[in-house]
Order: sequence, then structure tokens, then C-alpha cells
Amino acid sequence: MTVKYNVFVFDPYWDGERKYKQIISEHNMFNLVYDIENADIAISYGGDGTLLEMVSMLYQSGDISTTLVAGLNKGTVGFMANDMDETDFIDRVLNTIYNTKYVTERTLFQVYTDNKLNTLSLNEISIHPVKRGKLFVCDVCVSIPSMDIKDEHITYKGDGIIVSTSSGSTAYNLSTGGPILTPCSGRVIISPICPFSLADRSIVLPSDTEVVITPESEAEVVVDGTSKCITLRKISVKSHHDKLLLYKRDNFLKTIQEKLGWNHSIK
Repeated sequence: MTVKYNVFVFDPYWDGERKYKQIISEHNMFNLVYDIENADIAISYGGDGTLLEMVSMLYQSGDISTTLVAGLNKGTVGFMANDMDETDFIDRVLNTIYNTKYVTERTLFQVYTDNKLNTLSLNEISIHPVKRGKLFVCDVCVSIPSMDIKDEHITYKGDGIIVSTSSGSTAYNLSTGGPILTPCSGRVIISPICPFSLADRSIVLPSDTEVVITPESEAEVVVDGTSKCITLRKISVKSHHDKLLLYKRDNFLKTIQEKLGWNHSIK
């Protein structure tokens, strides 16, 4: 009996023509399903925000590491979603069962508040003061087993702090002046938001880094652009043992040049 693969499509914000139903139905190895927990392949129509929303749904539904995720860019920028014709995109994603050349493994962060696992993050966790307009102070405790570093404390003062994955380096991290990393490098980036000291800068750390953030005042925890909770206690961030399987066809260096407007005259 032929094994069939289940395909889930998430397109809540796009009003354009949808060809995927016909394309998927014409392949005898695939079924279109409407429940993400049964999906072998999960496809989003929209920008990176839509893809992040689908990844959150996938995490809540069960095992996130066994489903291939792919985004068709219908948004503005799109560093994770693909800029392709819909028919070509669907055909190529379905063909990943034969050719995994463009399937990349992306690091996920585990996010704990009050010592409980709240969620996973593909891009970043940002910590902000609930009461805006006042100096926000937080203690950041860093442990890196591979470098024999344990409980090294750094104090950040400013408007907040971002802990970003390599995939998220081109998101909120970039807007704060943080570095761009290749998305599969698996690093951890800590970036201050509008720091009080001009000497404060982003720092790139190894994949086994664990970051524990303790705010001095009430703080809002935002994961991949979505507010998750308000806390006065510790927020712990570290790499998850599983990776996200992401279909991304574009050349990364070409993508950042085009998306960020490099090599263009300022005139």
C-alpha cells in the first residue's frame, strides 16, 4: 500500500487565489488535512510572522521536530518564507520527500518562566518593562558548559533585552543594531535594547549557552512577537534538543543583500 503524507496549509491572512488544493490532490502520495497535529508537511501563506504563528501552533499540537515547515512569502520582507511562484513552490516542497537539499535545521529556544516551560521560540525572546519611560534594569546570568563558564552575571540597563537565535538575527535583533548570522549556525545572541551605556553591545555565544534573566521591576516577556506573560521572576532561555525542519530555497547572502537594500546608491 502506498504511504501517503499529510499536508496542512495555513493561510488566514491571504485573500489571493489558492492553487494548492488542486496541486496536492493531483499527487497520489499526499492528503490535504485541516488539523496541524496530523501534518507531515506544514505550509504557510504569508510573511515570516505567519510562519512563526504556524510554528507556535505546531509546538502546541505535539512533536515539532518531525514536521517539515515551509513558507510561501506573501508578506513584505520574508527571510524564512520563500519568494516563489505558488505552483513551483508546492511542487518543490512536496518533492522534499525525495530530495532534502533545501531542508535546513533551525535552532529552537526553550523558554521558561517561574521554572515552567512556557513555549518554544524560533526567532527571539524579548524582555521589556511593563512601565515604559523608566530605566529598565535586569540581571543576566550566563552559563556556557563548553567554555567552563557557570553563572557569569551581566547587568543591563536600558529599554530591555533580546535573546535571539541565528534564524532571528535578521528580525528584532537586527533593528537594535545586532549582528547578522547565517541562520543555521546555531548561536545565541544577546542584544540590549537602547542601552543606557554606550559601551553595551550585542554578544554572540555558543549553542550550549543558557541565559537566565532576572528583572528588577515587572517585565513583559514577548516570544516571536507575541506577548506571553508578565513576570517579576526569572526567565530562562536555552536551546531545545530538537531542531525545526525548514524548507528554504533562497541563497542567504543574496537574500540579505536584496531584502536589506545593499549595494544601492543612497542618492
